[in-house]
Amino acid sequence: MNYQTIAVEKKGHVGFLYLNRPEVLNALSEQMGNELIDFMTRAAADDDLRVLILTGKGRAFSAGAIRAAKALLRHGSHSTIEQVVEYESLVFQSAAQTQEHYDAVCRIMEELKQAKKK
Repeated sequence: MNYQTIAVEKKGHVGFLYLNRPEVLNALSEQMGNELIDFMTRAAADDDLRVLILTGKGRAFSAGAIRAAKALLRHGSHSTIEQVVEYESLVFQSAAQTQEHYDAVCRIMEELKQAKKK
């Protein structure tokens, strides 16, 4: 799929997911939420993907969804604040899982270093 508000790439078994709205500090929008759901669904089905790094383009990871929700509601979007918060929840869950995977990789790397010293 061709995404407009996120960018993705894959190098070997590592996936990179970039929130790509730097002009608004990567604030979550309805479109970004839909694209995140689509990508996460595809990533979950990709048995070759072992690690997913989630980051933001520009100077901020994300300004969040509440700010985006207010903007969406102000401009007459049919989205509800609950839908936008649900998207933010998805992002935070993904970030937490990414952190868990990162921590696991760090533990494995440390064990390998220790084993190499012996």
